[in-house]
Amino acid sequence: MSYGNNEPRKMHKGNWTCSDCGNAITELPFEPDPARTGNLKCRDCHRKGAPPQRNGGRNTFQERETVKGNWTCSDCGNAITELPFKPREGAGNIMCRDCFRASKA
Repeated sequence: MSYGNNEPRKMHKGNWTCSDCGNAITELPFEPDPARTGNLKCRDCHRKGAPPQRNGGRNTFQERETVKGNWTCSDCGNAITELPFKPREGAGNIMCRDCFRASKA
C-alpha cells in the first residue's frame, strides 16, 4: 500500500469466488496467494465482517469508557477522579487533562 501519493491503486484481475456469498470477484486490490483463494471475500462481505466504526473511525475523548478513582496530577498536584484509561499498578506519572495537553504542545 502506498501512502502519501495520488496514484491509483493497482487492481489485480482474475476469476475468484467469494467464500461467504458465492458471488464472482473479478478485481482485487492485491494479488491473492493461490493457496488461500478459498478464503477471499467480495467487497460487501468484507465490509459486513469488519467491526463497526464509531464516529467515522475516529476515537474521541467523550466516547471512551472512563475509570473512576482518586489520583493526583504529577505536575500540578490537582485531584483527578476520572481517567480515559486504566492506569498501571504503581504508575506515578499521571497528569490531569490540562497538564497532559500542555506537555504535548
